[in-house]
This record gives sequence, structure tokens and C-alpha cells, in this order.
Amino acid sequence: MSFSWKKLEENAVSDSVSLGGLYALLTQSQQQIADYLLQQEERKSKATGSGGSETAIDSRLFSQALSPVIERLDALGEMLGETLWERFSRLEEQLNRVGNGRESVPSPPSQTSTSVPAASVSGLESAIFGESLMGVPEIAGERQALLQGVLANDVDSRYFAGLLMMFQSSTPEKMVLLLKDLGEAFYRWNAHAPYHCEMFESILAQWAQMLCESVGLPNSVEIVRVGQRFDSSRHSSTSRGVEVTQVHGWVVLRGNGSVYSKALVDVQ
Repeated sequence: MSFSWKKLEENAVSDSVSLGGLYALLTQSQQQIADYLLQQEERKSKATGSGGSETAIDSRLFSQALSPVIERLDALGEMLGETLWERFSRLEEQLNRVGNGRESVPSPPSQTSTSVPAASVSGLESAIFGESLMGVPEIAGERQALLQGVLANDVDSRYFAGLLMMFQSSTPEKMVLLLKDLGEAFYRWNAHAPYHCEMFESILAQWAQMLCESVGLPNSVEIVRVGQRFDSSRHSSTSRGVEVTQVHGWVVLRGNGSVYSKALVDVQ
């Protein structure tokens, strides 16, 4: 198997330097100008109240505040595309209207409203699932569901995605330990889904076993299903019972078929 981790890292760095840096400069510049205009309006009110003349807004301060953004845009050139130029033009037009007194001071844009560039989303998906899982069309829906959870800051989605990336890049010694954690992370994430993703789980277990085999590990995964009889040698539960009612992880087996780690389950 071949994983292009170096290429993914280079793409991630490129996106961060260009798009992320530019968004930060735009937000910072607009905040600085908004703060300055508020100060000028306060001074103008005080001056008017005491019989003084209104304070004029120096247009040179707009150019000084926007100059870092202009320099960054010129440096990035065609790589940025039309969308960011349009956004910059709208921001500049809005600030000019404020400076001429035709519009109130704008509020700084919320960080949560900033859309994630499509190239960054694609790179993130590739980094989480790797070359093999990205090539399985049957789980495209589950990949998108997990990715959306990560982008929405869902804790269980981020935990599952983090373990997927760790498992692909871990040493053989750590990989066998992460098998148990990977199964439990899947069930934590799947608990929010409207149905149990059996196909995704089966493909995920086969993928994990294939990665183990690629580094010389004979370990495998045994999936537990609801309704199975509780087996104390393979299952672990905090309650007493004879039938599995809910599954929270996988049984991890050694090469000879003996149990390396038990699956967490609920029973009745």
C-alpha cells in the first residue's frame, strides 16, 4: 500500500499560508478600521456637544490599514481566484461608504461565518481516510457525515477522525493497541447516526486488519452484534445478563485466535 502523506502535508501548508492567512488579514484590517471609526464618532459627538467642529476622517488611515491586505493579494495573484477578490472589493466599497458618512460602522465578521475553501475540505477528507478508504464508493455517505461532524466541531467526530489518522501513521507496536480504541471511537461516533452503519464498520474492520498485515501484525477484529449471547471471555460489561443489547467496541484477536482485548457491551 502507498500513502502520500508528504503530498497531503504540503497541500495543507499551502492552504494555511494562502487562504487562512488572507482571511486573518481581512478580518484584522476591518476590525482596526471599525475601532478607529468608533473613536472618531465619539470625538465628533464630544466636539459637537461642546460647540466645536466635527472631526473629519482621514482617508489615509484607510490605505494604511488596508495596505497589508493589498500586498498579500498582489503576492498571491492568480492562486487566490475570483472569490477572494470580490470579497475584498465589497469590503473596500463598504469602508468607503462608512468613511463618507453614508453608512454605519460595520460589525467585524464572525469567524464561524467564514466558509472553508473546497480544496481544504478535500485535503482534510483525504488526510482522515487515506488512499484506501477514499477509494471505496460504498461508504461515501459515511465519509461525508464524519467530515461534516469534524467541521462542525463535534467532539465524537473529531475523536474518531483523529484515531483514523493516528492508526494509519502509527508504529506496529502502537497499531495493535489502537485497534481497540478505533473500534470504540467508531461506536461513539455512530451513536449519533439514525442507523447502525454495518457496511462502514465491516469495511473499516477489514481496512484496519489489512494495515496490520502490511506491517507484519497477525491481529484481527471480531465484530459483535446485538442479540448475541454474552461471552465473558470475549465481552466486557458493567452489568449482568445473558444477551448483548448494545455494542461499544470490537473484540481484538491475536494471530492464534485468542482474545487480545474484549469488546465493551451492554447486556440484559
